[in-house]
Amino acid sequence: MRHYMDGIDLVILDIMLPGLDGFSIGQRVKKEYPETPILLLSARTSIDDKLQGLHFADDYVTKPFHPEELAARVEVLLRRFGKISLPLIQLSHLSIYLDQNRIVDT
Repeated sequence: MRHYMDGIDLVILDIMLPGLDGFSIGQRVKKEYPETPILLLSARTSIDDKLQGLHFADDYVTKPFHPEELAARVEVLLRRFGKISLPLIQLSHLSIYLDQNRIVDT
C-alpha cells in the first residue's frame, strides 16, 4: 500500500493552518519521516516561534519573502538531504525553476 508521503522530497509548511497548527503537523511529519526536509513559511516572526519551529524544521522563512530566496533555500535543503534536485519543482500554483533561480505563479 502506498503511503501519502511516498515520493515527497520536501515539505513547505505554514504555521497558521485551520485545525491543527503547522507546529503539530511538522513535528508529526519529522517524527515519521526524519529524512524529509521541512521548511516553515510563516508570518510569525517572534524568536519564540522561530525557536519552536527549528526544533523540528530544517529552515524557517518569514513572510514577506523574496521568491528567489525561497528557491535558494529549497535548493539548499534538497542538496543537504541528498534529494534529487530537478530543474523544476511544481508546488501548487508555483513553478520553481532551480537552474534559473526564479519562481513563477502559474
